[in-house]
Amino acid sequence: MRLSVGLVALGLLLSAELILVLPLRHSTIREYVASRDPVAGTAYLVMLGVFAVMPLFVHGTCDEERTKNCTLLDQFIPKFDVRTRHQITIHAPAEMVFDTARNFDMESIFVIRAIFWLRSLVLGAKMQRARRSTGLVTEMLDLGWGRLAEEPNRFFVAGAACQPWQADVAFSPVPPDQFPTFAQGDRVKIAWSLETETLGPALTRFTAETRAVATDDAARTKFRRYWVIFGIGALMIRRLLLAALRQRAERRWQAARVFVQ
Repeated sequence: MRLSVGLVALGLLLSAELILVLPLRHSTIREYVASRDPVAGTAYLVMLGVFAVMPLFVHGTCDEERTKNCTLLDQFIPKFDVRTRHQITIHAPAEMVFDTARNFDMESIFVIRAIFWLRSLVLGAKMQRARRSTGLVTEMLDLGWGRLAEEPNRFFVAGAACQPWQADVAFSPVPPDQFPTFAQGDRVKIAWSLETETLGPALTRFTAETRAVATDDAARTKFRRYWVIFGIGALMIRRLLLAALRQRAERRWQAARVFVQ
């Protein structure tokens, strides 16, 4: 299953590259391939192979060794169909890291905008209205996600019920006390969290986790098909966000130190 995700994602990546690059270069596929430097071209092919097999190393279960890290979402989705969890260490105070994450603009990253565009193209979504960046948390809440739990500068948990396979997804908030038992048919419950842990005066562990579970077998079948095609895109978005978050938080901290000095 995970290898099929990688192969489908590789196909989508190559399709997007050809759709975007060939018109800009005004060249054919043969000319584009021939123009590649032998060394760079070989490295490119190797990285495509790594990209395709990457899902084999992504696990969606909470094993015994990691149970201690699964506390925030356990109370909302203890059993799940899909789970992603990533941790990074950032050289900046936890409060600054959390503020940077909370107010991050996802679509400030070109590749993430391209992934959203490609999903809309494949599923035939309607054209989106011009958006104004209000920060990650505020924008998600405006889209329909509900606040499940929060502790200022420490963690934030949001969740919603939806049908991810729809071209234009509508997110329905569910009250925190009803979220664990919510079982409306043909839906998927999704919860995600942002969390900081202070490791030192200017060292923070940042954790981002997402869990999803279908409310019935029909929804599970649809969701699995959807995840095979678009799951790798969600994973790429998460990794890109974390890398950009680390960079921006550390830049903020360095700028703050220089200002104080």
